[in-house]
Amino acid sequence: MTVTARDYLDQKLKDPEFARSYHKPGQLTALIFPDDDQFSAYCPELDVATCGDTAAEAREMLTDAVITTAASLVENRDKLAGSLLDKLPYAWLVYGKDEQEVYTLLFAEAD
Repeated sequence: MTVTARDYLDQKLKDPEFARSYHKPGQLTALIFPDDDQFSAYCPELDVATCGDTAAEAREMLTDAVITTAASLVENRDKLAGSLLDKLPYAWLVYGKDEQEVYTLLFAEAD
């Protein structure tokens, strides 16, 4: 199944279950795509988005944003409710890992 980043995002907006059906368990999805004069980066499992001037910068920014989001979710897990609880298993994949390990979780197939 080939899905472009733009198609993926458009489909996700229409069907919130799409990310789960396309996602491989135990991995995170990272989408990097050109957006006007910059690159956007998105991780649907944690619903984290960021951008950078280059694709490499967008990757670095997404890695940092995923680490920060995962730490916040895990450290505040007793206060989570609703859809935030769905993100907790993905946060545990990242929590306690260093930047290179998280980068590998996000971009292993892209490199």
